Amino acid sequence: MIREPEVVFSPWTPWTERAVLKTDVGHGGVYIWAKRLPREPDLLVWPELDERIVYIGETKNLNDRPLSWHNRIARYKQLFGDPDLSNLYVCICRAFESGSEEERELRAFTQYLEDKLDWEFTRKYGRRPAMHFKEGKTGPKRG
Repeated sequence: MIREPEVVFSPWTPWTERAVLKTDVGHGGVYIWAKRLPREPDLLVWPELDERIVYIGETKNLNDRPLSWHNRIARYKQLFGDPDLSNLYVCICRAFESGSEEERELRAFTQYLEDKLDWEFTRKYGRRPAMHFKEGKTGPKRG
């Protein structure tokens, strides 16, 4: 039987300082972005889900995405008018060592955790995180 990883998120870290979250060995897991303005209260940390969360993602190597680069940064700048990313914060949850024997199976857990967090946020605030969409996609038709 596979042991379920413990869900522990790092403290919220300014995007411009995210390199401090990197480790020598890559880890798969979940990451969360939030937008916080300078005089606003500190962001709520897991298990609370702060209303200022703008994106929840999952990756097989946190050192790569989001800690080195991310394809949604341009969209964040466009949506929030934050060109120097000074209001963007990130926190991460490491679940497994990248390339480990159990990576394939534990990706099921991290994908589940990403969806669970998205659902809990949506249920709590009645909306999805602001950046939860794919460019050019409109979603399913209702009718």
